[in-house]
Amino acid sequence: MKTIAYITALLCVLTGCKKSYTCDCTTTVTFSNHEPYQSKSSEPIGQKTTLSQAQAICRSAEEQLNDHFSQQLADPKVSSTSTANCAVQ
Repeated sequence: MKTIAYITALLCVLTGCKKSYTCDCTTTVTFSNHEPYQSKSSEPIGQKTTLSQAQAICRSAEEQLNDHFSQQLADPKVSSTSTANCAVQ
């Protein structure tokens, strides 16, 4: 039994414990005098990665969503806010 545990640990160390992850994002857009609009998306991360790599990919997606919506909602005539939050699953 100990041999199986050692082999499993060795394989995990050698492969970096790479798994398939998804990046789940929730984007909330609020316009003045309106109910907030919420959009959810879940994108698989294309390759097997370590958790830290998946978190970096998901952080980048969150930053891109926030940048995109801040540019799209930059009209000074309309009061609006947007927030994107992404997490690795």
